[in-house]
Amino acid sequence: MFCGMSAFRSAAEQIGGFEFVGYCDNDPTAIAAYRTLYNTGGEIYYDNARTVNTDEIPDFDLLVGGFPCVAFSAAGRRLAFEDERGTLFFELARILEAKHPAFFVFEYVPPIRTIQVGLSDSKLYKLAGNSIMVPILVDILSRIKTVNQKYSILKE
Repeated sequence: MFCGMSAFRSAAEQIGGFEFVGYCDNDPTAIAAYRTLYNTGGEIYYDNARTVNTDEIPDFDLLVGGFPCVAFSAAGRRLAFEDERGTLFFELARILEAKHPAFFVFEYVPPIRTIQVGLSDSKLYKLAGNSIMVPILVDILSRIKTVNQKYSILKE
C-alpha cells in the first residue's frame, strides 16, 4: 500500500521467500519507477486506496504500508484526520480487518502516536467507519517508544 518506489519491497526481495499479490499508489512517477524496478506481472494494482476491493485480492500474510505521513508530520500542516490524506490510515485498518494477515508493517511517523488525543472514541469510530481495527491500532501506537528519529520499538 502506498508503495512509492518501495524500499519495503526491495528489502523483502533481498530477504527472499515473498510472493507479491498487489500494490497501490496514485503518483504516476512512483508507479512508473516501481514497474521499472519490479516484475509486477500478475499483481493487482490500485491507484486509490479507497477503492481497494478486499474481495478481489487473494489472502496474504504480510501487509506493508507507508501511508502518506504529511498529514501528521512537520512536513505538512499537521491536520491529521482533518487532512484527507490522514484518513488513508483508516484504509489500512479496513484492509487489515477484512483480510486478517498474520503480520503488518506500517511506516511510523512519530506525531501519529498522539492522534487519539482530543478524539472521543465515537469520533474515532465515525472517522474509521466503525472499524474494530482502529482501537487496536491506536493501542499499538500508544505503546510505541521512539528510540531515535529512525527506529521505533513496541513496548512490552
